[in-house]
Amino acid sequence: MVIQDSASDEDSNLEHTPLYCQENACINLYLSADELLSGNFVILRSSEETNFTIWEDIKYLFFADDELINQLVFQDFTIESGVKYRYGIQKENRERLRSPILHENPIRTHSIDFEYSYLYRDGL
Repeated sequence: MVIQDSASDEDSNLEHTPLYCQENACINLYLSADELLSGNFVILRSSEETNFTIWEDIKYLFFADDELINQLVFQDFTIESGVKYRYGIQKENRERLRSPILHENPIRTHSIDFEYSYLYRDGL
C-alpha cells in the first residue's frame, strides 16, 4: 500500500506539486494497493514541527473489496506553508485496535510553499 501526493508513477518527483494544490494550498493524497481493500482505515499525518514523532488522525476511510490504483482518497487543506509533512495509513479492526503504521518506502516528506492566505470552510 502506498500513499503519494500525486497521481503518477513511483519514480515521479514529489517535490513538483500540481498547480491545483499550489493554487488551493492543499496536498492531495492518492492511495494504491496491491490487493483488494476491505475494512476500516485511518490516514495519519505527522510534521517536522514534532520531529515526526506525533501522528494525528486526519481521515477515516471504509473500503468494501475496493481496488485502488492512484485513487484520490483525501485532500489535506489543513497544512501550513513550508512545513514538511509525512502521511501514513493504519487498518483498524472492530475493537478499534490498529495495525502498525503503513507508509511509503522510503518515507517521503510533502510540503507546499504558498504566497497567500487561504480561508477554508465546510469543503468550500
